[in-house]
Order: sequence, then structure tokens, then C-alpha cells
Amino acid sequence: MIAAVSALLAATWLAADPPRVEFAGGDRTEEVEVVEWDRDGATFGVVGNTGEPRRRRWDELRFAEGFPAELAANAETGVRLWRARTRLDRGDRRLAQPEFELFAESFRGEGSIRERLAVEGALRCRGEAGDLAGAIEMALRALALDRAGTLLPADSLRPASRPEPLG
Repeated sequence: MIAAVSALLAATWLAADPPRVEFAGGDRTEEVEVVEWDRDGATFGVVGNTGEPRRRRWDELRFAEGFPAELAANAETGVRLWRARTRLDRGDRRLAQPEFELFAESFRGEGSIRERLAVEGALRCRGEAGDLAGAIEMALRALALDRAGTLLPADSLRPASRPEPLG
């Protein structure tokens, strides 16, 4: 069933212009084909490139346009998460925090990488703002996600400072 739906969607995409993206760390916009996807990311093949398609998280997209309706929200959310991450990393907590707070609530209970990123971002923002009670709430959510196996990707956000374990 899933293969049939994917084949139908692929046929639909071939008739339209391919989506265009710019990946984090890249310096140009590329036309891509989406091989498979889920809420955390997609496997992208670059149009005209004979290399193997590569799995990327949605939050690794700096720019995205031309996605079909069923993927457009994922791509837009990914770009917004990328912007929030880069704002936080350059010290602009005030612009990053609203996005992280929105996504931490929107993704609550998913157990997804995108939830983990949003929770970590909200944790750092709250901590830097001096909202210790709010930071503790996000730290507990981050810990629960870690214990469930949803770890913060190494190439995403710098984790918030955590105390060393006792003993």
C-alpha cells in the first residue's frame, strides 16, 4: 500500500517542477527529488546528480520551495527550526524562543527528533532568560526523550549545560 502511494506521488512529482532546497552548510539551491520521508526528515536525491540519495532532517533545510502539499508543511517547519537553531547559536534568544516554544508544544508527545530539538531549544532559551522553573520543565522532557532513545542529533544544537552526575 505504502509503495503504491509513494509510486503515485512520485509520478505526480515528475509532472511538476522538482522542489528546490538549500541545505545547511551548502552554498547553492538545488533541485531535489524526495525518495521517502517521515516527520523528522527525508531522503533527498539531487536532480542530475548520479550519487546516492541522502537522508537529511527537515531542520537541515535553510531554504525550501516547490514541495507538493503533503510535504510542504514539513519543509516549512524544517526551515523555521533551522532558523531558530541558528538564531540561538548566534546568541539571539529573543527571536529563537517563540519558535522553540511553539514547536515544543506542537510536537509534545511525538517522541520525535523534531520534538527533541524543540525541547532542547526551549530549554536553552528559558535557562538563558532566567526562567529556571520553565527550564526545569524542559530539562525533564529532554531527559524523558533521551531515556526513550530520542537523542539530540550531534550536528544540531549545542546542548544546554547540565550538572555533572553525583557519585
